[in-house]
Amino acid sequence: MFEPSPAVPCHRAEKHTNGVVHLHGVVVATRHVAGQFRRHVIKTGPGGTANLNQAGTFSASPNRDLTLGQITVSVEPGAQFTASLVLEAGGRSYKCRAQGERT
Repeated sequence: MFEPSPAVPCHRAEKHTNGVVHLHGVVVATRHVAGQFRRHVIKTGPGGTANLNQAGTFSASPNRDLTLGQITVSVEPGAQFTASLVLEAGGRSYKCRAQGERT
């Protein structure tokens, strides 16, 4: 079960540049927090399908941005992608929303 992310503030960030999308996660903890992350990206388009998974551990200090899981995806015309980022910390799971996404 996923908890909303306020206990471990996080979001997914993306930057589009010349047909390429750079994706990463950001954690800004209000207290020291450590755990694991899982990132999943699926891209489909005329060039085929890419299914990317990334996982690792993290340790975030209070009030400092921590970047997690950088992935770069080529997105040709007609292609689409979906991305997810889940943190696990303190026995709970947190689903990180896209930057600027509202509940």
